[in-house]
Amino acid sequence: PAAVRCGIPVVLMGECGCGKTMLIRYLCRWLGVTLLVLDINGGTREKEIVDIFRKADKALKAHDVGDVYVFLDEINTCKHMGLITEIMIHRSIHGTPLRDGIQVLGALNPYRFRDAADDTPGLVFQGAGKGKAGAFDPMTRLVYRVHPIPQSLRDFIFDFGSLSRATERLYIQSMTAAQLARLKLEKDVTDFIADLILEAQCYVRAVVNDVSATSLRDVNRCLGLLKWFHKYVKSSQKTKASKSARKGKDAKASPAAAAAAAQGSNLETATVLALAFVYYYRRSEERRVGKECRSRWS
Repeated sequence: PAAVRCGIPVVLMGECGCGKTMLIRYLCRWLGVTLLVLDINGGTREKEIVDIFRKADKALKAHDVGDVYVFLDEINTCKHMGLITEIMIHRSIHGTPLRDGIQVLGALNPYRFRDAADDTPGLVFQGAGKGKAGAFDPMTRLVYRVHPIPQSLRDFIFDFGSLSRATERLYIQSMTAAQLARLKLEKDVTDFIADLILEAQCYVRAVVNDVSATSLRDVNRCLGLLKWFHKYVKSSQKTKASKSARKGKDAKASPAAAAAAAQGSNLETATVLALAFVYYYRRSEERRVGKECRSRWS
């Protein structure tokens, strides 16, 4: 990119799981350059940040490559914003300059407050005690647990925005085809599963009224569960089939027809369970049977 060639820091800001990391990976593969990614979180230590640049320095020395790109993902989730700002703007670590061939990219999540009316099923940290003795956590009011962005870094932020419905559909279709490749499904089937996931994504966003309510990470989670449920249901069906065969109940059934029927049934069950666990059960119990839920899925 022109900004990288000119030495201008590049920091992408966008909702969690909107495709920032996927885009960086694709561009680096297309350019044929080495990419090192550090997924930063609230528990990331300073040593981990320093180590990835040592790794980049070694890669630059060991291999005759033009550039090594270091992508720091979700930089404002950790408490080391001072060090990261120095790396991004001054291209140095504790005063030691980075090697010229090391290019640094960053990404962060927006610093914004959630709607006070939002419900959050599950465990939420509310403090160590009650009253004045309780430890208040100010980040509970934020959509993402992130720290404020330093003023010196704000001029270099590029708004990545959020995915349009058409673009998100392409992402989900690609992810579905790749993750379910071993099942050897027809393209129409994988596209249908992708459309179901897309509708579930849009449904949750519409109900919560927040574009950050679902992301591509939820898609990845849903597909992972779908594969797990398909494997479990399939093994369970095999056990039942073998028991029935021993009793002589399926003697007249066609093996090919039975296998095809079982495959379709297993896939349907796995898909419904995966969608329910990732999207449906995230709603509080009283809202699962609400009017908008029935009208959307009926």
